[in-house]
Amino acid sequence: MQDVIARKIEPQIESALEQYPAVTIYGPRQAGKTTLLQHIHPEFSYANLEHPMTRLLAASDPDEFFTRFPDPVIIDEIQRVPELLSTIQVRSDKRQKTGQYLITGGRQLSLRSSVVQSLAGRTAILHLLPLSLEELETVSLEFPRDIQMFSCFLPYLYTGKSINVFDYYENYVSTYIDKDISSMNAVHNLLHFEKFLHLLAGRTGQIVNYSSLANEVGVSSTTLAQWTSILEASHIVFTLRPWFSSYSKQMIKSPKVYFCDTGLLVHLLGIQDPNQLTFSPFLGQVFENLVVLEVLKARLNRNLPPELFFFRT
Repeated sequence: MQDVIARKIEPQIESALEQYPAVTIYGPRQAGKTTLLQHIHPEFSYANLEHPMTRLLAASDPDEFFTRFPDPVIIDEIQRVPELLSTIQVRSDKRQKTGQYLITGGRQLSLRSSVVQSLAGRTAILHLLPLSLEELETVSLEFPRDIQMFSCFLPYLYTGKSINVFDYYENYVSTYIDKDISSMNAVHNLLHFEKFLHLLAGRTGQIVNYSSLANEVGVSSTTLAQWTSILEASHIVFTLRPWFSSYSKQMIKSPKVYFCDTGLLVHLLGIQDPNQLTFSPFLGQVFENLVVLEVLKARLNRNLPPELFFFRT
């Protein structure tokens, strides 16, 4: 297996680096953001703000931080120290030099407003989702339909290591809930949130009925709508709006929900191997998710707006 699979978004990153001081890349956990950036720019210094000491240094002494990690630099998980963006703004304005900061973020709910406020006009914003079928085909990684949907598209699973896919996603979900969701302080009942996540998986590709889900989860429909926004910001799900000629109708009518990785979706449905998926009543929904997701990846990898809709009759 390949250690590094070339990503279709690479030309967009290089083009953005020629135009802006910073490039900010959002994406889900383990989508390959760090691996990609270190592969295309190994000469950049590297700072991971998940590391406690690095995070403390960035928060307490940003000047020393940039002495330790000089420009040009890859700064990983900027949402851990969003106040560092103000220092990047000052340094960008002072130096007037493009291509100095490659920034990654795993969440875009509060982080996006921080980036827009601090780095408006100074950063390009790109989105990286897990591997696409197009990217896998370039390195001759082609699998039967159900094996591919089960085995997923996260780069780590293509490193050649012996990995139990079901266990991998069990840890993925646990880490997401225990670490990411807990740190947001926006969800007060993690058990209800996890139940909602599993129930939402069973409704992938369907128009979301929050009132019906609220009765099953035991919280209000308003809370579930907020939780869906959190899942979108975390790149766990994305919503597809219905097409109407009226923009206001597009915004107020209920969307469909899809997952950003079919492997995660299959795991949440409790499917433990590809053969089980083949005979699952959810097979059609998972395949629909795959198709819609590939279209979304194709647009994001070319830095096109994800203006996708479903036609509601």
